[in-house]
Amino acid sequence: MTTPNKPTLHPRNRHQGRYDFPQLIKSSPELGRFLITNPYGKPSIDFADPEAVRVFNR
Repeated sequence: MTTPNKPTLHPRNRHQGRYDFPQLIKSSPELGRFLITNPYGKPSIDFADPEAVRVFNR
């Protein structure tokens, strides 16, 4: 049995890569209090926190 290839986003999709948190925090300073470091050592927010998601989506 073969393993299916992991689907990727279209190369021109604007959601490729990671979020630019420094730029996002510059435009929305309130987001900074929700910034965490994920298990891979990368900045992220806790998407399980409804308030963090609300601020992130503004």
